[in-house]
Amino acid sequence: MQIVTFIVAFLLLANLFSKSAFAATFTFNGAPSALNENDIFSASVNLAINGSSGNTYYIKGVFSHSDTLTSYLGYTKNNNGDWRNDDEADKTQYYKVTMDSNGQWNGSIEFKLDTQDSSFKGSGNYNFKLGRYTSSGTSPTWCTSEATPCDSATIAVIAPTSTPTPTVTLTPTLTPTPVSTNTPTPTKSPTPTPTIKPTATPTSLPSPTKTPTPKPTSTKTPSPTGASVLGVSQKSNQSVLGDSDEKTREKTKAVVPGESKSKAIGIVFIFLGAVFLSLCGIVFFLSYRNSLKTNED
Repeated sequence: MQIVTFIVAFLLLANLFSKSAFAATFTFNGAPSALNENDIFSASVNLAINGSSGNTYYIKGVFSHSDTLTSYLGYTKNNNGDWRNDDEADKTQYYKVTMDSNGQWNGSIEFKLDTQDSSFKGSGNYNFKLGRYTSSGTSPTWCTSEATPCDSATIAVIAPTSTPTPTVTLTPTLTPTPVSTNTPTPTKSPTPTPTIKPTATPTSLPSPTKTPTPKPTSTKTPSPTGASVLGVSQKSNQSVLGDSDEKTREKTKAVVPGESKSKAIGIVFIFLGAVFLSLCGIVFFLSYRNSLKTNED
């Protein structure tokens, strides 16, 4: 019985000693009571851990809506000035602190909301708290779970109310597609070749030649002076009339119209007739020969 009592007392003492040896204080202050969704704020952080002189820790801040306290979101500004959100896989990307010889660290860290996170619900009350990673740990220790816990801050977040823009739906207008109609191409009718008819050459008819009508020569009849004179006068008249009639006949014979021209025209028509008959014979011969060749083929 004494042995059992001794063992229980030893375990209690060891538990108390271990708690006192690793007891931590993790608190902050300076969080605002209200915050616009894009605002940044700075919080003063106090971390004290017994026996942690020279140790390294990584601190981040998180927000959670009052309806979903375990759905975290938010950004923490690290030592290089870069913003890292709650989903960062590499813990060393958060704010790095190194404990002093007394096992303490005090400083200011900047935080802001992550409005693009699926856990952000717009305006409302959000809880804010801090978590720390050890250099070898994979999960954070929240400041609310320390021996000297922090008080999680309640922050009223103000987000602008978005007015939904009405969506205008455009109804497409169907434009009928024109159906092409094949227009028949007009067929050109063969133009008849005019047949050139030979023009008959007009035959000039000879103009009748006027035959000069001889003017009668008036002969004064001498007074009858005697028979001799009368006889001489009659002979001379006969000779004069006979000469003029002879000359008139010769002139009429010399001017017979159309005889030479009529002969020339007759010869031309005979020649043209012969040429025409020859051409007809040649054409008939060529046609006959072509028909024989066609029959042979």
